[in-house]
Amino acid sequence: MRSQDPHPDLPPLKWRKEKDLFFSFNFFFEGFIMRTVLVLLLMLFEVGCVCAQPRGPDSLWTGYYMQPSLQDSNHWPTETTVAVEELDDGGIISGGTFNIGGGGFEDDRAIVRKLDGRGRLIWTHVFDEISILDAVVGTRDGGCLVGTEGLTYGGGWLVRLDGSGNTLWDHNFPPTVLGSCRSVRRTMDGGSIAVGMCTLENDFAQGDAVAYLTEGGALMWSHQFVNGRFSMTEVHDAAEASNGDIVVTGRTYSMSPDTSVHWIYFMVARMNRVGQVIWERHVATDYAYITGQAIYPAAGGGFIVACSYEFPGISQLYLMRIDDNGDSLWSRQVSVGRPLGPSDFVRANDGGYLTTGNCWCVPGVTWEAYLAKLDSSGTPSWFTIVGNGVAMYEGWACGPTCDGGYLMAGDTYDVTRPYRGSFVTRLQPDGPAHSCGSRPLLKVAELDQNYPNPCNASTRITMWLTMPGHARLRVFNLLGRQVTLLHEGELPMGTSQFVLKAESLPSGSYFYQLEAGGSVQTKKMIILR
Repeated sequence: MRSQDPHPDLPPLKWRKEKDLFFSFNFFFEGFIMRTVLVLLLMLFEVGCVCAQPRGPDSLWTGYYMQPSLQDSNHWPTETTVAVEELDDGGIISGGTFNIGGGGFEDDRAIVRKLDGRGRLIWTHVFDEISILDAVVGTRDGGCLVGTEGLTYGGGWLVRLDGSGNTLWDHNFPPTVLGSCRSVRRTMDGGSIAVGMCTLENDFAQGDAVAYLTEGGALMWSHQFVNGRFSMTEVHDAAEASNGDIVVTGRTYSMSPDTSVHWIYFMVARMNRVGQVIWERHVATDYAYITGQAIYPAAGGGFIVACSYEFPGISQLYLMRIDDNGDSLWSRQVSVGRPLGPSDFVRANDGGYLTTGNCWCVPGVTWEAYLAKLDSSGTPSWFTIVGNGVAMYEGWACGPTCDGGYLMAGDTYDVTRPYRGSFVTRLQPDGPAHSCGSRPLLKVAELDQNYPNPCNASTRITMWLTMPGHARLRVFNLLGRQVTLLHEGELPMGTSQFVLKAESLPSGSYFYQLEAGGSVQTKKMIILR
């Protein structure tokens, strides 16, 4: 006798046993070898698709980060960055999780870093409690909201850091209210929406959880979507509608009491500003896992939902546009030439989208991180790879920058290093700069203070270009007379260093001047005998 469907009001779902659920083509590919060959052929095909995609912009810089205490560990410490965003003050906030001793979850700690526009570290905030970082979103004062799964006390944990990395407030949710802060969004009134999962007491179930907090961190309301025993529901993201309503997306996974039959539902729901559900929609499937990973308001009304569409060995990005009532307007599978699922999906400045994840370099052996740009309809514009073909690179987060460029973050490791470290890379602009209010644009050229200063026999001058171009670097005395020309000519994108030999120059104050990218920058230095 078949078990009763726990969701009779939802679209009918074909009953399948667990084996058939995971291998919808099992009737044709019976053996393990045939399935493996199929997966490898699909990987090779998609790697070929990568080569056919237009290449994205080049990297301006890549920074590698590892908590210093981990580098001396006798274990295999790990650290990964899962969130990155440019801030209103021009800095960059990144967040992730590191394992302090190579052990289990009891050694996990959340970590947040603030970088300047060139990837140089400004400050680091390490959480003392056992925690796994899920989300970071910037705030107007140059700080951020941090969402974690707080393992020390249980339940989700939302923390507000100021622009210097100090804690302004924190809110620890009971597991029955919000078990993890999978995504955090700022609202138009200065508050925040945190979404994730909640655990039901004395029940074999997990539910969706949505919580709204004021700008000061006070919990105004929370709502749990519960589908009954033997079910698990996850909310992955939320978006704010123009009238202040909240629309969330995720998935529901249910099973029969004997666990022999599974139901999988893609979920999207709309709530008003006091937490009341207006409507809830589900899409059922019997051959793949479809999870709503991200949601954004669409131009002209409605929403764009990015889904991860998976079945063993194959995973793709799937876009769906819904109207304000949750009805589907169109959907499409996005081919960006990658065999693994997207890790992040964000809106770009021009109304298109960015997605990052992993793609095979040598199928089944090594992989690299990718970043893909899509237009507003989900059509790929370009595809770029971050990696060297030797080390493993995993892309976990991405985002746009105010100057029309892009950020990407993740982790990397290879056999020559006994640890896994984080990386953040900034890609050069591929279009005009966008209006970002008071946010400063990244300069075309930047001149650093010489070091050492004061100097004796010599000093080093460092400059930085966001794109290749002509540059002239000169040194003047206090009378404005040129005493030396350090460089005049073409320079590559990135950092260049020049050494001033000062043995023949008398003690005193001097000025050095950089002319590049249509700008002139001057700094003062001192020669002291």
